[in-house]
Amino acid sequence: MPAARVAEYLLNTLFRFAPLTPGTVFCAVVIATVSVTGANAQATRAAQIEQQRREKVAKLWPERESPMVEMVNGLVDRGWLEGATSGQGANGWQAVLGGMRSGHGFTAGIGYRRTDLMRDALGWRTTVRGTPQLAYMIDSRLDFQQLRSDRSELYFDMKYENSPMMDFYGQGPDSSKSFRSSYRLEDVNLDLKGRFRVLGKFYLRGLVGGMFVNTGRGKRKGFPSTDELFPPEELPGIQDQTDFFKAGGGIQFDWRDNPRGPKYGGNYYADLLHYSDTKLSKHSFTRLDMAVEQYVPYFNRSRVIALRVAAAMTFAQDGQSVPFYLLPTLGGNEMLRGFARYRFHDENYVIGVVEHRWHVFAGMDAAIFMEAGKVVPKIRFLNLSKLEYAGGIGLRFKIKESVFMRIDGAVSREGLRVMWTFNNVF
Repeated sequence: MPAARVAEYLLNTLFRFAPLTPGTVFCAVVIATVSVTGANAQATRAAQIEQQRREKVAKLWPERESPMVEMVNGLVDRGWLEGATSGQGANGWQAVLGGMRSGHGFTAGIGYRRTDLMRDALGWRTTVRGTPQLAYMIDSRLDFQQLRSDRSELYFDMKYENSPMMDFYGQGPDSSKSFRSSYRLEDVNLDLKGRFRVLGKFYLRGLVGGMFVNTGRGKRKGFPSTDELFPPEELPGIQDQTDFFKAGGGIQFDWRDNPRGPKYGGNYYADLLHYSDTKLSKHSFTRLDMAVEQYVPYFNRSRVIALRVAAAMTFAQDGQSVPFYLLPTLGGNEMLRGFARYRFHDENYVIGVVEHRWHVFAGMDAAIFMEAGKVVPKIRFLNLSKLEYAGGIGLRFKIKESVFMRIDGAVSREGLRVMWTFNNVF
């Protein structure tokens, strides 16, 4: 019989036949105390039996984790994700995904990283990567770690890239999809880059370096080479190869919670970069890039509205021109995603993006987006008339709240595009 029922029977008998005296009350208290103690003992014993049962089941049917999940977790813990996408991660050999010019297919390669050179004063990383369409890139970065702090960072980047199938449709907002052509762009860049945190989330950044360019005939199968379809006077830089000295700087206010997968905050910047034609003195110009990005969360940050407005403007003095391969562009995997890569070229562009993102499960977010923008030959035409529109849906795959892969489907007046890339949008 349970202890509670025994205690109830004794208390009823006691108060029925015994007079109400201090001794009776004392006996009642003793019975109740014994009842509670017995009940607790029974509960404790029941919990012990249940625990023993669970342990037995666990031994008979142990929980198993997929070997693939175990392998991925191990790679992540050793810095594979950082090495593949951002160049960070552990020392030694690394896998590399993405990072080349769009339009040449899936990019992969290998890299090697060291952070302990010259008694940890210098870091170094180099990669070799390529695509099935025979585009390839070799790059290296020197990280001056002795100068790095929570306020400053300084790098020296070296890159050689050969892209044999760059698309060109003509210059201007009225270019035609039927005029698709391709050209080869080969360049070497040597850049010293730095960033300094002035106050709070406010940064100053600068760049000085050189760019050495060579263009040639495109090799995209089924499409003419750009120099065959467009006359040389419409393509500054198509026949005469030149070199540039680059110098510029910018300001940035970045208060995003996680730049690789932001849930809230903002990022606002403006960068001014001057290209000086040191060989031909024909193609010197200045480019200004500006953007405002805002992330507005709701429902406990499980949903985010991402907003972006950006513009690019170029300025060339009389007698100078912007080479066609350095013109601002819209279309592709980043901006106006419903249009083909490099679909629109001109001296200036403006674009606005609204993207709604929501949590699906720990490793994936979904998104719907709408974009509007255009390219124009003159800055005074940067207004809201005659915009191109695109919209679609997408998936964002995450590890440790950082987006490492993205799949988007977007539509525009020119049809449907599906994109698979190893970076986040913006």
